[in-house]
Amino acid sequence: MDLMEVTMEYLNALNVGRLIERDVRVRPGEDILAVIGPRRVGKTFSMLLEVRRLLKSGEKAIYAPMDEPKLSTIDKRDFAAEVRKVYPEGRVYLFLDEVQEWVGWDANLRWLHDVRDFRIAVSGSSSTLLASEIPTRLRGRYVSRILLPISFSEMTRSNVETFRDRGRILRALEDYLKWGGFPEVLLTRSREKIYSLFETIFYRDIVDRFRIRNRIALKMLTSYILENYALPMSYRRILNSLRGFGLDIELGTLIQYVSHLQDALMVFVVEAYAPSWRRRMVSPKKVYLVDPSLAQLGEWRKPQIVENVVYLELLRRYRDGIYYYKRNDLEVDFVVARMGKPELLIEVCMEPDNTHVKKLLRAMERLSLKRGTMVSWGEEDEYLKGDRVVKIVPLWKWLTEKGNFS
Repeated sequence: MDLMEVTMEYLNALNVGRLIERDVRVRPGEDILAVIGPRRVGKTFSMLLEVRRLLKSGEKAIYAPMDEPKLSTIDKRDFAAEVRKVYPEGRVYLFLDEVQEWVGWDANLRWLHDVRDFRIAVSGSSSTLLASEIPTRLRGRYVSRILLPISFSEMTRSNVETFRDRGRILRALEDYLKWGGFPEVLLTRSREKIYSLFETIFYRDIVDRFRIRNRIALKMLTSYILENYALPMSYRRILNSLRGFGLDIELGTLIQYVSHLQDALMVFVVEAYAPSWRRRMVSPKKVYLVDPSLAQLGEWRKPQIVENVVYLELLRRYRDGIYYYKRNDLEVDFVVARMGKPELLIEVCMEPDNTHVKKLLRAMERLSLKRGTMVSWGEEDEYLKGDRVVKIVPLWKWLTEKGNFS
């Protein structure tokens, strides 16, 4: 198989009629780069764009869909020889898609990595290759990068200087809260497309992948989450709710089902911030959707959607260490911690007033933080109390200001 011919065939088939440049780059370094993300989010598209960039800059790059019959069973040394037929010398960037279809893929990748001829990026189907499997399979030879649906800042790359610009970006924000960032949904603006995507993830990436027997309980659990995302919820409360409908399900099974939803990257579970592991485990959780469009299948409430969007942006910026704060009667939407130490405190409030500001200041005092952020719908202001500062930022501005993460 001529690997360069395959690469150019896929590059020429790229539909760039409406190209949205992603902030996440998928160029591998010394370690294998595992590109992970939910179904239909554009992992293949992002890999092909990176191949195009590399080739245009004079680098050596190959894209290989490993689900092609001639590639899925090829020996690793024969594959390396085929690459060297195209590029006899120098470092070569390899982008291996649907890598889980390559027989013995984990051992093959470890060998390709260890010979040091290649820089490798891989991706695979959510229904057969879990992000949680990669660390075990690649044994320290990898880094991962999560590719989420398109963000609001990726959709709106222009300055806001006039009232016309502000009106335009607010209209774009309203659309984003409704249709989210899955490329197919953005193009069609179709609720049917959202439902089709949801059904595919639900059945192929969860039911079939994990051989779920009690499909009704899983569907009811998913419906419960679609109604109660961005709100504190306990497993016991969910369990009682499902049993109230006559469903026979145990607590352990329920927790496992939530874990499967996370593995498929349909939802993300956020714990309450606490120094002790036990307190985090027993506290209620918050669950967020991978994209705001999924809320159309449940309960669409603007304040919850806005909070969900803020969480997704924090996930893009920080990847982990994201909690919510709950202590007695005081609750704040997000705490970002590093090495167990709080660094950022963020409250989401559509229309802030003095009560919200005072609450945030109390939480800042408890966590020994000097700065706090309140993300509003449209208000912009700043409050000072001693050496503590609360900054109120409109949602559109907070989402689009690069580098200003506080």
